[in-house]
Amino acid sequence: KIVGPVRVELEVSDGLRIRAGLLTDVRDIRKLMNARRRALEANDAEAMRTLLHPSYRDGASTRDEAIERLAKDLAGRKIRVTPSLYRVELRGPTTHVDEHYTIAIDDLPVRPAIARFTLDRAAGRWKIVAGMYPPE
Repeated sequence: KIVGPVRVELEVSDGLRIRAGLLTDVRDIRKLMNARRRALEANDAEAMRTLLHPSYRDGASTRDEAIERLAKDLAGRKIRVTPSLYRVELRGPTTHVDEHYTIAIDDLPVRPAIARFTLDRAAGRWKIVAGMYPPE
């Protein structure tokens, strides 16, 4: 589900075409979230680093601190993430994504949860700017 204002351009050539960039954003956000899931399931904190925005922050945690914590949390664990719904809210240059998911850690299921991420663009691609370890 996606909500938010979207700029739509109508182009006349051999009929009427709609150009908005929305499908590209949807594909890029979906690709980002799938890459996040694969990195978690592979216990690959360094792969996660490439998904984080250069100015990533969660409270007092920086990008490097979040990756260091993630590496410790993933060490020796078998992780399986099963997303069931994504809610994307476009807010101009920033986007918020709520990922509804279930997770199994070492084959033990954990009750369903929602991860909340803030995304922003870096080098033309969506990156996670906050949300991996939000303040409690």
